[in-house]
Amino acid sequence: MSDGTATVAGDVLRVLVVGDARRIDDATDALSSQLESISIVRERTLATALERLAQLEIHCVVCPFEAGADPSPLAAVRDRNDEVPVVAVVDGTAAEAALEAGATDVVEADDPPSLVATRVRNLADRYRLETAPNRRDGSLLDRSDALVWVVDADGDLERVSPAVEPRLGYAPTELERTPLARLVHPEDRESATDLLETAAAAAFGATERETVRLGHADGTWRVYDLRCTNRLGDRAVDGLVCTLEAALARDPDGPARRALDRFDEPVFSLGPAWELRYANAATDRLFDADGSVEPGTVVWDLLDDAVRGRFAERLQEAAATERVVTFETPYPSLETRMSVSVHPGADGVTVYAREADAAASPVDRERLDLLESVVDAVEDGLVVLEGSTIRFASAGLFESADAEPLVGRELDALFDDDLAAAVRERASATVARWMEPLSGTLALDGRAVDVFVAPLSDDRVLCVVRDRRRSAAAALSTVGETVATIRAADSPATVRRATVDAALTCAGADLAAWYLREDDRLRPAAVETASAAGSVDLPPIDPDETELLERLAEAEAETDTDEAGRGTGTAVAFDRSELESVLASAGIRAERVVAVPVGDRGVVLATSTEPMAFGERDRFPLEIVVDAAATALEGLEGAASAQSCRTKLERLESVVDRCRRLREIERTLLAGETRREIESSLCEALVSLSFEEAPGTIDLAWIGDVSAGSDRITPDAWAGRSGDAIESLSVPMDGNGGSTHPTARAATALEPTAAADVDAADATEAWDRLTAEREFRSALSVPLAIDDFCYGTLTVYAEQPAAFDDAARAVCTHLATVTSHAIAAVERKRALLSERVTELEIVLQGADEPLSAVGHRLDRRLDVEAVVPRSSSGSTVFCTATDVTEDALRAAVEPVSGVESGRIVGERPDASLLELVLTTSTLATTLAEHGGVLRSVVPVDDRTRLVVDLSSTVDVRSFVRLIERRQPGANLVARRERDRSVQPARAFDAELRTRLSERQLRTLETAYYGGFFEWPRESTGEEIADSLGVSQPTFSRHLRLAQRKVFALLFDERPDAAEE
Repeated sequence: MSDGTATVAGDVLRVLVVGDARRIDDATDALSSQLESISIVRERTLATALERLAQLEIHCVVCPFEAGADPSPLAAVRDRNDEVPVVAVVDGTAAEAALEAGATDVVEADDPPSLVATRVRNLADRYRLETAPNRRDGSLLDRSDALVWVVDADGDLERVSPAVEPRLGYAPTELERTPLARLVHPEDRESATDLLETAAAAAFGATERETVRLGHADGTWRVYDLRCTNRLGDRAVDGLVCTLEAALARDPDGPARRALDRFDEPVFSLGPAWELRYANAATDRLFDADGSVEPGTVVWDLLDDAVRGRFAERLQEAAATERVVTFETPYPSLETRMSVSVHPGADGVTVYAREADAAASPVDRERLDLLESVVDAVEDGLVVLEGSTIRFASAGLFESADAEPLVGRELDALFDDDLAAAVRERASATVARWMEPLSGTLALDGRAVDVFVAPLSDDRVLCVVRDRRRSAAAALSTVGETVATIRAADSPATVRRATVDAALTCAGADLAAWYLREDDRLRPAAVETASAAGSVDLPPIDPDETELLERLAEAEAETDTDEAGRGTGTAVAFDRSELESVLASAGIRAERVVAVPVGDRGVVLATSTEPMAFGERDRFPLEIVVDAAATALEGLEGAASAQSCRTKLERLESVVDRCRRLREIERTLLAGETRREIESSLCEALVSLSFEEAPGTIDLAWIGDVSAGSDRITPDAWAGRSGDAIESLSVPMDGNGGSTHPTARAATALEPTAAADVDAADATEAWDRLTAEREFRSALSVPLAIDDFCYGTLTVYAEQPAAFDDAARAVCTHLATVTSHAIAAVERKRALLSERVTELEIVLQGADEPLSAVGHRLDRRLDVEAVVPRSSSGSTVFCTATDVTEDALRAAVEPVSGVESGRIVGERPDASLLELVLTTSTLATTLAEHGGVLRSVVPVDDRTRLVVDLSSTVDVRSFVRLIERRQPGANLVARRERDRSVQPARAFDAELRTRLSERQLRTLETAYYGGFFEWPRESTGEEIADSLGVSQPTFSRHLRLAQRKVFALLFDERPDAAEE
């Protein structure tokens, strides 16, 4: 300390003390004894003090203040420097006047030295931090002994002075980037947040103050004065500078205080936030603390756990009623009974405790202790009303000791409006209905409760308030409502959600989840929490990592049913240690878990932070709900299965109806006697056919003719809407595949072709513009072809785009195939009755064809007599050749693929009759099926020349195209028109072919050409049967039936015989 100029190095704090009064000397002595690292500059006159203030960097000024004094040191300092903090030393009545005159803080003459030093040190530290340039490195803050924090605009601690560790128990680095609100008591966080927002919005340098409770690292709460100064515009600080001072009492160290310190009984005073303001030495034995207790500590952290609730209840009662409250309570840590008096005041309460009078009646004291123990042990809340005023409220009503006191308040402060009105009505009723609870919510925290009302004497009423989560009636109600919801559920998800909601309510759980059993894990399907924190995503559970399922199976096996027949043992409670891995992976904080299996569908889990949660009373309702859920799921599965069966049955009936309709259409098509009749029947059937699963129906169908050597496709038959537009239609054939018309593409590629969406706006050709103008949006064209022989095309239209799905295409393709075979049969019949034929000479390249290969190996011309299809596959060919022996035929046939056997059936005058059994379809079979007759096969060098007779009713170009597809490189070298060499079929022949089935006709033909009717027989019945690929009895049966029909036609009377 110096009375002259002080020479100070570095960043040492400077405090200017002004004046020569006695109280200024005391303040100087207090600062000198408490602050060793501060340079104190003492000036006894105001003039020299102002010079020092101008010459030196002063961080705080201490000066006297007297109201009305002239000159005023405080006013003079403020005129010279309006930013430096000034601590005014005042008498007891001038504190407010000094603050109004510009003082930053005030101390009284009799304040303890530690208080004076703390206030001056905090102000000096903060001012230096706020004003020092280039302090971003925090050097000033690091050397400060005061609690100084720098808070950013978001409310996070940016820098913290080292003093936080000895004062609050936290390391500075532990608090950096921590929200300030996290250190503040939950009830004070709103005011602390408002303080930060107000300071940030205030002018630069402005200071705001608030009293808050801060949590220490040891879990205690202490009251502090929090001051925030706006330095957001200062680039050196860029934050709110907050200083904290313990809210100490300013009781003078006078005779009254010294008298209280001499008391042998505990005496202490508390502020409005229940912080300790004063405590005499005897109070140390009352508090559960190591060493002396610092003022500002919240008293609830100091009291014995056994008496904390009792003290909280009665102290809050005294503060609320503003009346002296006296009570007795056992004090286990002192092994005695204490008599406590609580005296309320304007700014807190004063508590005086002494040992209870031992002369009181032991019986009365025992009864009182017993009564207090009973009341404290009851989980339900007990309330005694006097009229509508609360005269007693047990601790069971409160979640914490910090709850607002209820004694002396009206009933509406406890219950919601409807419940309060119902309680008043029940209390005034002439008939007491003790066992009928009233339901509502607490106004304190919104909890649902049941209230039992019982009148007492002297206009008093007892209310038992029971949390509905612990109420049997509430549990029964919840079970009933949940079961009703589950029964009405229309989906498994609704059942699961109702079940987990009931688990929260019935079991008082914090979290409930329904896990589905899958192949290798349990997957969460429904999760609910008791808090309003939002949805929770839980990870799956690996059954291999826990014994959860095994424990459930063991419990279910041990207790199948009890005497009443109820399934028991299904709900199993676990401690945290048993499911540690599951809870840790899910991030669930719980001390107790209950699991209930839902058959083989899954598991319902509920968790609680209470170590004694999920007793039998909690598990029983949960088992009932889960059992109802399992039954409901079985019902839903059964209903879904039944609905699926009905849907499948309806679909099957629809398919059967469609198949029945298709069979009718097939019979109509196969019964057609002319090609025009068949084509018209097909078109009419398609436009009348419905497709239930298809997007639309067929609105127009037409058959295109591709024969007669034309290069265009013209309509032969049509049915449906806009048929007049089809009559004049002509679609050009495009051999190069460049046309986009579906009909042309189908005729060229011989594959179904569709146009899914025909739009007039995007139309590029005349056909799609015409189609769109007729309001057709999709088209499908299917070739009428058998073995690459095209008889025409089927084209259908629909009004809907993409109307022809796979089912519709399959139907159209199937009917087109049936129509093709029907047309082929009609064309074969016409070919047999035709009087003129076209003889074609066709040259094949190579000898891949079986008949061609046999001819080349025999080196003989083969004249074909007949080609008879076999019943299994392939065909039997009868032909003649000259100079052929059995050995030569066998040698020629064996290496040829597709030829099963060959034999000489018999001898003709100039050639041998050969039988060749072919296992695959040959060119001869294909030609016969389309109106052609293979007459001869002549080997010429490495080629083969075929002579084919073709009926004049068959389109030559289509026929040749068929051969070219089957035999690439085939060339038509000659074409001649001539009359048949034999007479056309007569009426007898036509009638006979009508009566004989195809198989009977083949049997007669094979038997005839096979020499079965020769004498002696050239082939036995067994050999003919082998040629046909049937058994000998089958051959005999078909032969007898065919012979009977021939003889019946020959010998039976015919009405038209005479006319012929």
